[in-house]
Amino acid sequence: LARDLAAFVADPLRAGEDVPALLDAAEAVGLGGVREARAAYARVESALQARRRLRAACEVGDAEAASHALTDIPPDSRWPEVAAAAELRRMVAFERLLCGESGRVLTPALVELCMRVERGNDPVTAEAALADAAGDLMPRVVRAYKWRRCFCTWLPPPDGEFYGLDVRQRGRDKLTSNRVGLSPRVDDAPPPPSPRPRAVDAPPPPPPPSSKKSRRGPSRARTTGGDRLATSRGRLAASRDALAATNRKLDSARKRSAAREPFR
Repeated sequence: LARDLAAFVADPLRAGEDVPALLDAAEAVGLGGVREARAAYARVESALQARRRLRAACEVGDAEAASHALTDIPPDSRWPEVAAAAELRRMVAFERLLCGESGRVLTPALVELCMRVERGNDPVTAEAALADAAGDLMPRVVRAYKWRRCFCTWLPPPDGEFYGLDVRQRGRDKLTSNRVGLSPRVDDAPPPPSPRPRAVDAPPPPPPPSSKKSRRGPSRARTTGGDRLATSRGRLAASRDALAATNRKLDSARKRSAAREPFR
């Protein structure tokens, strides 16, 4: 208890879940430094409460609530919740661009059903129950729960895979290391290669001999803004086709599950 209290006073923004309970327990046993700790908590109370709101928003895929919570968090914070919110908002923006829909879809009941699918004790029954509860929102529920598993690194590790996503195979422990402030893509990126030393007095290499039979082929034409726009539109159309195919598969699975005995 004394160690936790001293750690909080040393760095209040690295506090755990329930600082008031820690302060009350320290005061009950007569530890010293409680008054100083309460003063430190008063200075960071709004930021810690915003962190709890941000964590809850990320766990249910609520990008709007996450954006509101970020306004009360210090801009230099390296909390994992801040990195998770950035990834969540990026994915929600992509979803809105892809299918014109956004907003929170996960509820505590749907999260529990998703966890049952993840445990895999009875996948057919669990998937049928999830499809029945989610209804037409099934594709978005699946995406939102996958975001929860990928970005919310403070959650306990999963028991199994969820519709093809298995976070255990990606080295989840790397996401919860001491460098939790940045996105995993930034944290795990290798350092850039050092430049090769150049010889100071070496003469420049001779030009390659000209040859009529070049293996390089014709030079590529320079792409314009219109070409890039056409390419982006083609990729977006392909993404929409893939999403439609996924929806058809989910509808087919829902119909097959409805033909079986319903889960009660």
